[in-house]
Amino acid sequence: MKMQSVHGFVTGMAYITLAAMALFAADRQNAILEKELIFQPQDFHIENNWEPGKMNRMCHAATIAEAKNKSLVCVFYAGSGEGNSDQQLWVCYKPPGGDWTFPRRLTNWQRAVFNPVIFQPRRNPDAPLLLYFRLTSWAGNGQVLYSDDNGQTWYEPPNGQKYADWNDQPKNTQWGTDLPALPSGHCLKVTNFGGPDKAIPLEMPDGSLLFGSGQSADSRWKFNIEQTDGTNYHGGNWKWNSVCDPGTQPTFLVLSEDSMQLKVLMRAASSPYASTDGGKTWKPSAGQPDNGGAAMAALTLDNGWHACAHTPQQRARIQISISQDGAQWEKAVTVEDDGQRQSYPFMAPGTDGKLHLVWSWHESRGGDAPGTSSIGYARIDPDILAGLPATSSSRNVLQSASSNQLSIRGGTDGFTRLAYNVASPGHVRIMLYDVNGKLKSRLVDQHHVSGNFDVNFDATPLASRGMAVVVFEYEGKVSFVKQIVF
Repeated sequence: MKMQSVHGFVTGMAYITLAAMALFAADRQNAILEKELIFQPQDFHIENNWEPGKMNRMCHAATIAEAKNKSLVCVFYAGSGEGNSDQQLWVCYKPPGGDWTFPRRLTNWQRAVFNPVIFQPRRNPDAPLLLYFRLTSWAGNGQVLYSDDNGQTWYEPPNGQKYADWNDQPKNTQWGTDLPALPSGHCLKVTNFGGPDKAIPLEMPDGSLLFGSGQSADSRWKFNIEQTDGTNYHGGNWKWNSVCDPGTQPTFLVLSEDSMQLKVLMRAASSPYASTDGGKTWKPSAGQPDNGGAAMAALTLDNGWHACAHTPQQRARIQISISQDGAQWEKAVTVEDDGQRQSYPFMAPGTDGKLHLVWSWHESRGGDAPGTSSIGYARIDPDILAGLPATSSSRNVLQSASSNQLSIRGGTDGFTRLAYNVASPGHVRIMLYDVNGKLKSRLVDQHHVSGNFDVNFDATPLASRGMAVVVFEYEGKVSFVKQIVF
């Protein structure tokens, strides 16, 4: 925004606010840094050689993680139809600077495999790459594999028996390894673990993981919050924190890390839930994007905003919406909208601060002709999503920001906290306006050295108007305008 000073447009603040928001919305489409199909649909039109005559007609429920070597690992299930016994897990890899590998079959059970969730813990540098899944469409039969070499070799707990190794098993076709069938009754079940329900787990400050798992009872969906103790991700020590009814496929937001205020968004018409004790207990809440009856994927970003990938209008498109408070949501970008079914997004953060997004592209449950569906992938810049100046990294932005930054976080008792970064020494002004363009408070007006700062202000008098505007000015020039929605 090329504006010389805020004083020249105070009386027109309502117009400037709308113009600024429109400008940010236009720029937000640039948040999509990369977009591609992980494999071409026609290339996956193959015969399942362990069940002759059956063709891969569907692929669905993709999950993605960045391994320690910066490679991307994507896992999904595929087969001749959803729920058929040939529905198994497949995996693709993308090394740094390289292309996606062709899908390789990872499992060969004698029953359908559902809803994989792959995750690389960050707080524990020794943690392996984890792959959770289950053997029914409902909760239960929770399974896990783990890898210590970025997904090339997979082991099963509790004794670390080798399960699959892409390096030493012969590749008998172009599309992967012919794994032996597991013996009847063989199970990788984790003790007291119901199984993941599509969304990425939440890594707590103590290293434990929170998982949301769903179940069906009395003809309705319910979900459990399950937690590890952080010492054995793949061997057990899971406990159920609570059961929420109704609800399914919860995805986590962190409203306040200091006070451990959490929120889960829900699939379908279920209301979201909130927790004020780090996930031990949950109560119904309000405010989530339209999801079209399909799973959503939500994350709390390092810049203080919340992002949710979802499929409004009955799985018609993949869209990312953003929120400052986790309750009021606005559309940021449309990732895919080609008139075909798009569904089941999954988002994971990268170590560079960007987001990795995968989804079911031209979703099919097996009724369509073979070779028509694939898995979509996009790399997203979270700062552009939020209307902030793009940076080389938004992860740990307080340590590495190369431009001025400002994040807005809700507080308690009506107070709001503005956390900001000054990239180089200079005079900073942060001013607060109401919706009519009237200056309500000059929050900051002084010279700053480079570093990280914050200021709190009482938002109660403005909350009744529904919105306020924060203007960040550096060395006499407006860096950006941000809207606060109450």
